[in-house]
Amino acid sequence: MADVIVDEEYMENQRENLVNSLTQMNGIIDLYIEHLNEILQYAIQNGSTAQALYAYVEYAKQLKGNLQMIAEQISELLCQYMCDIESVDQYSF
Repeated sequence: MADVIVDEEYMENQRENLVNSLTQMNGIIDLYIEHLNEILQYAIQNGSTAQALYAYVEYAKQLKGNLQMIAEQISELLCQYMCDIESVDQYSF
């Protein structure tokens, strides 16, 4: 049976990097939505283009909430993976 070697420090660093990246993306989306709202307020105020842009802003808002949820799920899954590996490792020796 082949040995499985897991670098726990690397896994933890990657988990933190993913969570931090998704958190930063959330901030970028906030700024993006802010700019789109300014366009709606000052530039494209009426008509079908304004309606389409408004709908687009609503979809962008949904994405923002999903990124935080994805970050939390990734963090939980990687933590669980490391716990599972640790648990199996205890039985190996």
